[in-house]
Amino acid sequence: MKSKGISPLIATVLLIAFVVLVAGSIYMWATGYLEKTKERASEEVDVVDATNKIDYSVDDARYVSGYKGNLQKIIQGLALIESNKKKILISITNNGEIEIKKFVVRVVDKDGNSYVNDDFYVALGVFEHKNVEFEFDSSNLGEIDYVEIMPKFGDRVIESKATKFRIRE
Repeated sequence: MKSKGISPLIATVLLIAFVVLVAGSIYMWATGYLEKTKERASEEVDVVDATNKIDYSVDDARYVSGYKGNLQKIIQGLALIESNKKKILISITNNGEIEIKKFVVRVVDKDGNSYVNDDFYVALGVFEHKNVEFEFDSSNLGEIDYVEIMPKFGDRVIESKATKFRIRE
């Protein structure tokens, strides 16, 4: 009995089909990879561009007068619970070329403990000035040392534009 292999013509066709299939797979993967890389690079350029256009100033910060959140008592059942909420009034001006919608606000005490609000909505238009109230829970804080505010662009915090300030009584 004589055994035969596949003909050279069929082998060549199968080899070409295999090469085309592998090349097509590599092309599809590379196209998707390059598109994602291009999107990420575009986002980075947007963040860098926004960072250059962001300019703001904190003109004043003081505790809201008459707000006695730290003395307010709430009755729950028979127990009295003392609230440790404090409010500060932040006077802020946008001197930049783009609207700043959100900030991250961090209140730090003298021992380094902090309270952070990473989604403080302000919507400060170009060349707009606002007085905004910021309420925070001071139960885990001692004497307040300073407050730090950082603008957000999308989901990114622009730490290079952070401003530290002290609260006036």
